[in-house]
Amino acid sequence: EKYAIRVISLDHEDEITKLTRVVRALDIDPGSISVFVRVQTKGHAAYELSKKFGAGPAYAVELAERLNRTGYKVGLCFHVGSQIEDPDTYERALASADWVRNRLTFDIAGLDVGGGFPAEYGHDPNRKQIEMPSLGQIMSRLSGDLKEYQFDQMPLVAEPGRVIVARCLSLIVRVLLRKGKRLYINDGIWASLSDSWTGKITLPARFIPDPAIRSRNGEEKNIVPFKVCGATCDS
Repeated sequence: EKYAIRVISLDHEDEITKLTRVVRALDIDPGSISVFVRVQTKGHAAYELSKKFGAGPAYAVELAERLNRTGYKVGLCFHVGSQIEDPDTYERALASADWVRNRLTFDIAGLDVGGGFPAEYGHDPNRKQIEMPSLGQIMSRLSGDLKEYQFDQMPLVAEPGRVIVARCLSLIVRVLLRKGKRLYINDGIWASLSDSWTGKITLPARFIPDPAIRSRNGEEKNIVPFKVCGATCDS
């Protein structure tokens, strides 16, 4: 009540029980609250979030009907995973949301398509290169799919994350030691560089020479590859 939160998402009946307990304790009109039922989806992404979050389509119908009977405004939402690798991912998620909607006894208040919009990173020649769809391709496809499933005439929400902020800053690390073709730095996968391990994302990097030691020289074609190592458990 202090922060006037009136929009929430959930994927389990216990969350409805907790929400309703708070709403009644604060004497809030359920009709002033929009609750989005999170539908489980399957796709290809660096982070597959539906392994942890989301209700199966049939269960999502049960949750939505219970929320509607209690007086909440009810919408549907999904999250296809962070850093998607397949432009068809949203179409499959919309098909699941459409399946749920068609089995409800009421009209939903809106649809939240979540995030997943991929950012551009580097490429590791030792890994199979993934043909990442461009943001323009994704938005064009998503727009068409929303119309096809007739979701375009209702309130829509999207939650882009890394596609907006991936390039907003640079992380500067210090090379503590060079040992052959290994560089030991003061950061690692359990700190600022977790994406490189958990999401198998190749983060772009460049060398900034210390002018007090030596200046940059040589040609770019003569750059030598190194393996970068963090602390004991950060390799």
